[in-house]
Amino acid sequence: MSLHLFPHCHWSESIIKKIIFFFGPVKTYLPWMMKTPDILNNMSIEISNPPIYLKPGNSFRAILAEYRSWAQKNHDRNYLELIKLGWTDKLTDNTTWEIRQMLGRTVESLSTKEEKVIRWHLLLHLYGDIEEKRLEADNLLKVLKDKKSPLDGSIENNGDIKNLLEDLSDLGTESVLNDTGLIQIFEAWFGLFGGYLNENESLITYNRQVMDYVSERWDALYHSNVSTVSPAIKFNVPDLSNHFHDVRNQIQRENNIDEILKEIKGLITSIGKSPTHNLAALDRLSKKLDNSIQWTSSNRALRCTLRYIYPIQDKEITESDMILRPFFNQTIILAEE
Repeated sequence: MSLHLFPHCHWSESIIKKIIFFFGPVKTYLPWMMKTPDILNNMSIEISNPPIYLKPGNSFRAILAEYRSWAQKNHDRNYLELIKLGWTDKLTDNTTWEIRQMLGRTVESLSTKEEKVIRWHLLLHLYGDIEEKRLEADNLLKVLKDKKSPLDGSIENNGDIKNLLEDLSDLGTESVLNDTGLIQIFEAWFGLFGGYLNENESLITYNRQVMDYVSERWDALYHSNVSTVSPAIKFNVPDLSNHFHDVRNQIQRENNIDEILKEIKGLITSIGKSPTHNLAALDRLSKKLDNSIQWTSSNRALRCTLRYIYPIQDKEITESDMILRPFFNQTIILAEE
């Protein structure tokens, strides 16, 4: 079983390091012509582009540049418009005309297959732009929260400024896509990279909206009682880096943390062999781990939520839920800090 970063092109450095520390080497995927994010360099990450037969033609760079320019000039519309509404058949007549004009009717001259490949690449590039900007904003917000206010002591209500920063939502996890937009991203990702997945793989995301959408749609469709185990398994991978080496080793030894984490990782790796058994064992171990580390946990822990997506018969799947099929027999993991 392999661990695949999904469906992101950009990740925060801290969470990537924690994922690799616990799970080991991971795989990530970038559309053609996207520059490798700096944080992915010198890490245990295998980076792949789509197969060569899914590489867009030379005109794609011009299409992407023109759309970015169009989005910047139209301040009342942004990168999310195309993603949220889908491709041009779902946009308004006026917007469709503008985009067609903007692209010099290049898209209209393409075959259906070529247009689909360009659409997938365009969506992931634009989604990558959004992720990159939001991660930058989130990092800035964290810095501002951690720093002492420059007005400290100069005004009586300085606490209001600090409270305002602390009350701001985490920009990295705030929902930016509606369900239609999320489906568009899933279709693009699986269209370009789905061929690299085998059965019983693990897809890891840092976006709670991704986990919530897949879980809620699967729960709504799946009616059989496959197990009495909790459908979502949660566990924390502790960060003991703030302790001295000797103290850290003592904590791990006395609480058997390393052994428990090793068992959890092994169960996740082999979950496809016996999903129901492994999920029940993971549920027990997660509670045991929580009891062992509750007094050592810090806000730097890696918080994981795991769901195994059992397959559903095609006759029970509506057309709008066909996007769930690539998730069947896969494990999806939400990783948060």
